Amino acid sequence: MKNPFCCVLLACALTACGGSDDDAPVSDLPTTQPGDPAAPPTEEETPAEPEVPVDVPKTYSSFVLPVLPDTQFYSRYNRNIFFSQTQWIADHATQLQVPMVLHLGDIVDQAGQNAEWVGADAALKVLEDARISYSILPGNHDTSNWNQWDDQRTPGNEPYLTWFPRSRQASSATFGGMDGTGYNTWHTFTAQGQKFLVLALGWKPSAQTRAWANQVLADNPTLPAILTTHQLITIQDGNAIDPADDAGSGAALWNDVIAPNPQVFLTINGHYHGAAHRVQQNNAGLDVIQVLADYQMDTDGGNGYLRLMEFDLARNTIETYTFSSWLRSKPEAERSYIDALELADAPDSFTVNMDFKARFSGFNPDFTVPETAGNASFIADAKTFVDAANYVMPADPRKPAADDQDYVKVPETSAHWRFVRPSGVAAGDPVQPDAAGEIPDASGKGNPLQRQIVPTTNGITNDARLEQMVWSDSHHPFSAAKGSICMVGTREINGQPRIVNFLQTLAGAPVNDETFVSGYTVEAIVRVDDFTEAEHRWAKILAQTSRRNQVPGWRHNSEPDSSSAILGISSLKEAQWEVVPTNTADVNQAHFTNWSHELPGGTWQHIAIVNDGLNTDMYVEGVKVLRNASGGIGMGVRAGGAPWRVGAGTSGGTLHYGFNGCVNEIRMVAKALPPAQWLTARPAQP
Repeated sequence: MKNPFCCVLLACALTACGGSDDDAPVSDLPTTQPGDPAAPPTEEETPAEPEVPVDVPKTYSSFVLPVLPDTQFYSRYNRNIFFSQTQWIADHATQLQVPMVLHLGDIVDQAGQNAEWVGADAALKVLEDARISYSILPGNHDTSNWNQWDDQRTPGNEPYLTWFPRSRQASSATFGGMDGTGYNTWHTFTAQGQKFLVLALGWKPSAQTRAWANQVLADNPTLPAILTTHQLITIQDGNAIDPADDAGSGAALWNDVIAPNPQVFLTINGHYHGAAHRVQQNNAGLDVIQVLADYQMDTDGGNGYLRLMEFDLARNTIETYTFSSWLRSKPEAERSYIDALELADAPDSFTVNMDFKARFSGFNPDFTVPETAGNASFIADAKTFVDAANYVMPADPRKPAADDQDYVKVPETSAHWRFVRPSGVAAGDPVQPDAAGEIPDASGKGNPLQRQIVPTTNGITNDARLEQMVWSDSHHPFSAAKGSICMVGTREINGQPRIVNFLQTLAGAPVNDETFVSGYTVEAIVRVDDFTEAEHRWAKILAQTSRRNQVPGWRHNSEPDSSSAILGISSLKEAQWEVVPTNTADVNQAHFTNWSHELPGGTWQHIAIVNDGLNTDMYVEGVKVLRNASGGIGMGVRAGGAPWRVGAGTSGGTLHYGFNGCVNEIRMVAKALPPAQWLTARPAQP
């Protein structure tokens, strides 16, 4: 792009003009007469030569590496998103002078599904066809057994080795070598006149692999090294931390490879959902920048977000920029108000400082940096390609309710519970058990909820207490129900009893035996609080107390004593809708499941599950999730029906899976509802 300077200066020599009482003094009058030789013009009278527009060349003191975080859901559900990432890189690699691309693993979601590898293979072939080098490594989803270290796997059982053998990876111009397992490689590239090393280490690198990595570093003792791997740091409360559940893999990498080797100045990993970074000191007290990026739990499995990392050797900075290669391709009618083209703020886009020459001086005293900073930035160039200013992101169509009745009433509603504190009850007061704290059914169909406190079931202690379920005035900003019930719930952990607080429909309630075979909509407005996987995984927001093996026609071995229909929170904080359909015998399937992205904690979320009689789609905050189900008709219940629970499920008839958070509203409707009829919508005005 040219930057011409187009300022043309016109200088005018002014002469005095007579004809007024304010004639110029004699000394200022012209001194030449007609016929005199022409005097040379003075400097201020000389017309300036027009300046020729100058094309100022761009100069850079940097290089940029694109990073591909976990692509697993693209390979499984929508390979076009994966294609958009590699095609964007291919289209702009020359302009950005990309030396290589870094993939962080979890290439596919199901290692045993060939179709996913086919999609990933085609997307990465875009880079190969453009002669763009890349490093790649297996994540846990790319292996047949997540628990095995890389030297314990049987090569013949590992599709990764078939799809990304040495011969394929060696075709990259940056390829330096591969270890004996075939899961780990090293690369070198040259940028700004300096050579760098990349160590790409796969899932659960064994002691053998760590020794191999150390040997690669020893064989290249002057090269600054970037280590990419699938699992290393994670996130807690928005901060980068060491993971507590990495089975020693990340700790071993740090202790055996990263910390002892001053060459390793940057690590990049995926696996843990979200984004974070930190600076740690190695054994020599030198900074190691550690970066995490994994967007798989965002809309559409990551929304096509990829990263550029620009290393400016003169400015001593590493700048990171995250944007979507996909959203411009997404049909405008399908875009939502959360489809941001770029993630412009930390922790997704950020800059960290590093004095490269000083940092590398101990092992490479000859490392040089440009004498002056360039006048251009590759990320600034990339932002012009992304052109976020000209991207149209839809506005949130929802509006707050004018009053507590400002919502769409639907005649087919089977049950509707609005958790608004009764008159005379204060926020923070406990919800009373049985009829004293009854929550009416706003549908008028006679399905009230009552709280029950059950100390034990089947000999298993439940440490629920009265004060652990209370009334609150907190609610979703687009709900007309101005209140909620907040409850404490945990699994049993470290010898402590489980805590399960719940409400339940009464025996004989009409909704207990509804099967919704013509379709249904289940809406739940909830807030997940203080979630930890150890304490709160698989918690249940709503559960049918029929067991799976009590549904007519069910003949499977998949958790037969579990609830036949549940809306819950997974171990990864996803919303999960799992139901045994009424046609389980015909489809020979134990259950159908919808999964959301990871729910943000501490914020109200409207979840809608919409079944049109065969296809079931989940929406979170009005946005359709990626992982939906098809083929299930209705909800299976045992003969004669069974109560519904709010805040708990069952396992083998035992109370379990207590929900930790707040519930604003739950509604069950016997037909598929469009968004304009959801609880977050306002009635159409006449």
